[in-house]
Amino acid sequence: MKIKEFLLAIAIIAIGCGLSAAVTLMYERATAPAAPESFGSASDNILPQYPNSTVVYVNSSDTLVVASSTGRQYLQIDNVSGATSTPKVVSCNFGDRPATLYSGFSILASSSKEFTLDKMYRGAIHCIAPASGATLTVTDF
Repeated sequence: MKIKEFLLAIAIIAIGCGLSAAVTLMYERATAPAAPESFGSASDNILPQYPNSTVVYVNSSDTLVVASSTGRQYLQIDNVSGATSTPKVVSCNFGDRPATLYSGFSILASSSKEFTLDKMYRGAIHCIAPASGATLTVTDF
């Protein structure tokens, strides 16, 4: 056998071995069970909490606007009077104290009062408006 024929024979054998190894590897990968997919931790699948929004009409008598909640994380009270009606200042009071005009804290027309994190209030809030009343929106969660 000449050297060229010998090298050709070795090359063909090497290519054949390489192809068989490649085919074996592809077969092993195709028949191996699939690794389970990870969908993250269990806490990733918790639905986010959305705030509750309500509309409260406050007239000239003490009105409970927000009840007590120990789990409250955020509270915003918007005075929407003035948007479609005569602007009214709303006076509010904390806890079980009834609201009286021009005492406690006031929410001006078309403005809001927000309670978050370090200034979170978890008790009840009572409000009162002048004779013709006012509309509040309350966002609470």
